[in-house]
Amino acid sequence: MDFREQIEGAIGDKNRVVYAEGSYDVREPQCFETRGPEGSLKRKIMSEGTIYYPKLIHQETEPESVCRAVMRRDSHYKLIVRSNGEHELYDMERGPKEYKNLYGDLKYRELFQELALKLLLWLVHTSDVAPHPSKDVKPWYAQSEPEGK
Repeated sequence: MDFREQIEGAIGDKNRVVYAEGSYDVREPQCFETRGPEGSLKRKIMSEGTIYYPKLIHQETEPESVCRAVMRRDSHYKLIVRSNGEHELYDMERGPKEYKNLYGDLKYRELFQELALKLLLWLVHTSDVAPHPSKDVKPWYAQSEPEGK
């Protein structure tokens, strides 16, 4: 069963957790979608009058609105941590439409810390995973020293 079916009410693995990450930081201007050579397809697709244009204007005038974010969602809570500090925490059983952000409520401070640590550990385990080398490539530590050293 995929997670969508479970979100829509099907009985599934109550311990299943979904993680997501995305966007970029204001210190990464090369990632902004409006960047690109004049006359490029990218600039044409995102020019005034296209469906993307309002988003691009918002991105350029309020770059913090598209800051980096990571999310952790289980059957009970959803946590979003953003690089600009505008975090969100929702009780998905009591408020599945996410109207009440519990981040900042002192009653949920320990829960936020617990979920944030789980999110950090997920990032540590999944960030910058090195690919497996081919069988013909010896790792650097298995190579012999060059002669004359």
